[in-house]
Amino acid sequence: MRGGLRGAMALWVCLASACGNPDPLPTAPAPIPPPAPPDEEIVPVYRFPAADVREGGGAGVVPVRADPPPPGPPEPADDVLRLQKEAAERNPGRDEEKLRLALLLAAAGRTEEAERALAGIRSRTNRIVPWLECFLRRERGDTREAARMLEEFLEEDRRAAGFVLERVERCTRILRYREFVPAGNDPVKAGGKVLLYVEPRNFTLAREGEKYVLHLRYDWRLVDDRSVERPVPAWEKAPPEVREDRVVLNGPAREFYQSFTLPLPEDLEAGSYRIQVTVVDVATGRSAGGAVPLNVAGRGRDR
Repeated sequence: MRGGLRGAMALWVCLASACGNPDPLPTAPAPIPPPAPPDEEIVPVYRFPAADVREGGGAGVVPVRADPPPPGPPEPADDVLRLQKEAAERNPGRDEEKLRLALLLAAAGRTEEAERALAGIRSRTNRIVPWLECFLRRERGDTREAARMLEEFLEEDRRAAGFVLERVERCTRILRYREFVPAGNDPVKAGGKVLLYVEPRNFTLAREGEKYVLHLRYDWRLVDDRSVERPVPAWEKAPPEVREDRVVLNGPAREFYQSFTLPLPEDLEAGSYRIQVTVVDVATGRSAGGAVPLNVAGRGRDR
């Protein structure tokens, strides 16, 4: 009994002590607030000190400018230009050496040096000299003078070449200047029709006040494979407006073409022929001719 009573008393004392001074109940931890966002984004700054880093010291990053690579072998064009300069200096009286030097300098884009070399040429008989002068003027920006010089050169070439027929073609269809469908060797039946494209070149324009007049006259002949002319009454009796062009232009023109539809005779035998075309430049009286082959298959009108 004593032991039991003593143990009960001890338990009672512990309970009374706990009730008289209780421990605080555990509480949940307060949440950690998120960090406030920075006002400005932090940008790292990289610094490169200008001072050289001495041996054994300095941990900073110092940019070092690399030495340029050694020059390689000279370009072949440079060698040619150098050799030509030496040749021109050794032969100051030879215009050929100066002209070659001017051409090489112009090709290299060194227009001022090219003009100086060209100015030292005494004889102007070489046709390359004025053309090179025209090119250098254009490269220098003097486009108006270059255009004037170019027009003079073209006019000289036209006069030297004379009045010619650039093209005489038998076609199946003609659209416009230099746009047509060639007929090739396709045969044509007797009584059929032949479509021709004729392009004169280097014709002369007569000046009438502020206008320019192109005046051309045409003629066609049918020749067989024995060079015997065959009469074609329809061609010979063609009206003047078909056999002649008198065109009034507002300005100078260099391009012109004409087309013709020529009927063949009904009784034309099958065989090989050619149509000879002659055009006369009325302003100068010069004429030019051309021919197209024609294969006649037989009688019967084309459908």
